[in-house]
Amino acid sequence: MKTASLPAALNVTGVAATMALLYVFRSMLWPLAMAVVLAILINALVRIIVRVWPSAGRLTVMVLTSLVVGALIIGGVVLVGSGTAELASQLPQLAQRLNGLLEQGGRLVHLEGKLSLTSVVARLDLPSLATKVVTGLQGALSGILLTVLFLIFLMSSRHLIRAKLEIIADSQHASGMLTVLERTIRGVETYIWIQTATGLMIALASGAIMALAGLNNTLFWILALFLLSYIPVLGVGIGSLAPALFALLQFPTVWPALVIFLGIQIVSFLVGNLVLPKMQAVSQNIDPTVGLLVVGVWSVLWGIPGAFLAVPLTLALMLQLAQFESLRWIAVMISNNGHPIIETSGDKSAA
Repeated sequence: MKTASLPAALNVTGVAATMALLYVFRSMLWPLAMAVVLAILINALVRIIVRVWPSAGRLTVMVLTSLVVGALIIGGVVLVGSGTAELASQLPQLAQRLNGLLEQGGRLVHLEGKLSLTSVVARLDLPSLATKVVTGLQGALSGILLTVLFLIFLMSSRHLIRAKLEIIADSQHASGMLTVLERTIRGVETYIWIQTATGLMIALASGAIMALAGLNNTLFWILALFLLSYIPVLGVGIGSLAPALFALLQFPTVWPALVIFLGIQIVSFLVGNLVLPKMQAVSQNIDPTVGLLVVGVWSVLWGIPGAFLAVPLTLALMLQLAQFESLRWIAVMISNNGHPIIETSGDKSAA
């Protein structure tokens, strides 16, 4: 019994040590992981552009695409950061507005006691919370800059990385490594494309609803919704609640806020139930419950960046675990249909 329990104890210790290291070195690891995901996206874009425009040199397309993606990332982070900092400064006014609405609601239903957020707001220390939000955004911006640096190094040395992997794969014990890596890259790539397409649908349709309602900072909310769509389940929920709350602050009645909230929910429901399942049918294969769980785990380890990277990292982990007989059961549990291996056109053999 002692011999049998030893591997299990070692596995538990290894997992705990790995999670501890991921947390301790999070400021360096999440920018690196983000850079790898972006490198996969850029390679996919370059492949498509070269296929459509064969006369364009691959190196030129690679450089231009990398510059455009890097500029979009930095510009998006700056826009979201400035908008979030502005909204954080309005939190005390929003709390007062919600407090007034609660008091009105209590009077309408003839409650004896007065509904109020005053005690809760006092405990929250909203000015301190706003300061923490701004500080967190500054940390995120420095992390994004580090991501861009990692991305530059990855793209400039991609041929060397490929050569090293081929040398490793030539060994007797790693003959299938390149096939596994190809599956992992294709799986992450497909996930990014799906989330990008559906995120654009949700963000643009929701932006039209917010614009018709007259909500301020519509461009900021569109970008925020698009980014939040990369977080399964929770992202769109936050993305529909936040603009609705600030609509309460902007408008004298609650109707614009209700229209915005319900409109975004309807758009998300339609995209999530009509478009997303068809796109995911042959690609993403992660159980929805597991997807929600890993968002929480990676958020604890790496904060907000962990929430964005949770599904790509879990997808890559699932495909890697599926290659080991002793660990395959974990990959099966993570998968949605019980078959964790995703076949790609480059596979030479059946899984």
